[in-house]
Amino acid sequence: MKPCIRLKKISKRFGSVLANDDVNLTVYSGEIHSIVGGNGAGKTTLMNILYGLVKPDSGEIFINGEKTDIRSSKNAISKDIGMIHQDFLFIENMDAVDNIILGKEPLKMGIVDKKKAKKKIKNLSEKYHLSFDVDKNISELSMGERQRIEIVKVLYRNAKILILDEPTAVLTPQEVKELFNILRALKKGGSTIIFISHKLKEVLEISDRISIMRSGRMVKTLSAKDAELKDLAVKMIGGELPEIEEKHYQGDEKVLVSVDNLSLKSKDGKKILKDISFEIKSGEIFGIAGIEGNGQKELEECLTGNLIYDSGSITVECAILWDISSKYFKDNGVSRIPSNRNELGLISGFKLYENLILGYINDKPFSNFCLLNYNEINKECKKIVKDYDIEPPDIYQLTENLSGGNQQKVVIGREFSKEPLFLIAAHPTRGVDIKGSWFIHKKLRENREKGSAVLLISSDLEELFTLCDRIGVIYNGEIVDIVKPENITFDEIGVLMLSGLTSFR
Repeated sequence: MKPCIRLKKISKRFGSVLANDDVNLTVYSGEIHSIVGGNGAGKTTLMNILYGLVKPDSGEIFINGEKTDIRSSKNAISKDIGMIHQDFLFIENMDAVDNIILGKEPLKMGIVDKKKAKKKIKNLSEKYHLSFDVDKNISELSMGERQRIEIVKVLYRNAKILILDEPTAVLTPQEVKELFNILRALKKGGSTIIFISHKLKEVLEISDRISIMRSGRMVKTLSAKDAELKDLAVKMIGGELPEIEEKHYQGDEKVLVSVDNLSLKSKDGKKILKDISFEIKSGEIFGIAGIEGNGQKELEECLTGNLIYDSGSITVECAILWDISSKYFKDNGVSRIPSNRNELGLISGFKLYENLILGYINDKPFSNFCLLNYNEINKECKKIVKDYDIEPPDIYQLTENLSGGNQQKVVIGREFSKEPLFLIAAHPTRGVDIKGSWFIHKKLRENREKGSAVLLISSDLEELFTLCDRIGVIYNGEIVDIVKPENITFDEIGVLMLSGLTSFR
């Protein structure tokens, strides 16, 4: 096969952190080439360099044998490179067509020719089986439809090289299968695909070749046919993870959290949450499974005091939580790992120690009569950094300089160290590598064993099945079924998530 992309001796440093260290990578035309590695391994930096978002300190880029200087994403697009980011880049109140053509609008007599754009989009959609409603606003579409639109967006710009960053993070098993069929069709049509993922089973299924990165360096590139799951994991993290003894609910049957008929309407009167009811016992992990946009986010906000619900009640250890403020909920034993750590869990421009006491700065022993007790702050922060293996361990560094996995550990360390009665963990391992996910799962289990009631909201079915004692499936704002993992399959729960139908069971 002919090389399509060749990266030679790429290096990039951010301050004291060497993100890419003399990295070499060759991707052949018409292959699906996966790049795997832990958080901070350098794979995203490498792809951002290829897409023109980051300028390398040294090294060379060759596209189809020609040495190329890619200075911007616009420049990358002109070289037929398209990138589909993990967090979809849409304007929610615009329709699919307007989002796809934004910045590349066809004009007729100085006016946007939407009819021409629709025709091209329809042809691309039919050719690669990328079905979605072009006239709906993005806010009305499922995650699977949004991803298909992202793919059409780069194809609309004539991309022949597609970079996909964690593309299955928010998809159901059925949507993952559909995506893989699309990728194979794109490959058959001559596209070259770079696939970045932490999900090694999926990587083995979809890839032709796999490149493994660790600590900013390229460790190895091998054929997917010659790769094994365990060997990939070992090479990614530089060693084996210890086994965790599988334990499920061992509590005392005491109901610690009760959510009764919780309902919420939008400003225009539409019901977002519909009589949500469930109980969580002391020492139990209760999961919420569903496609994003079915009320999980609003449920998370209601349960943490950030959103005023219309009716119903939330009870934690016999205390009805009625004062709608996150501080009041925290004072009553509620801790939260938010679904978006950058918006709701951290202030990236703060130092590490400032984020480790965020939300608790007025509590003893951190403050006394409005004066901060820095001795106690330093002592507690250094303990959390050590206990939660946060790297690098300097509590005075800026949090924005940490990898995504270590930023997540900051949030988890801060919230878990308070030993909450009720712990809400929303997508706690999204974008986190194998080692980080293992660590977070270990800490969730430890909280269960201490007697906490844990609510795990996740789109990762493997995570839910591994950790949860029971799972509530949310669809269109209501819990349509509560199941035990041992009594349902991935495909069956996927049907529930997609349709809300329980009649097949």
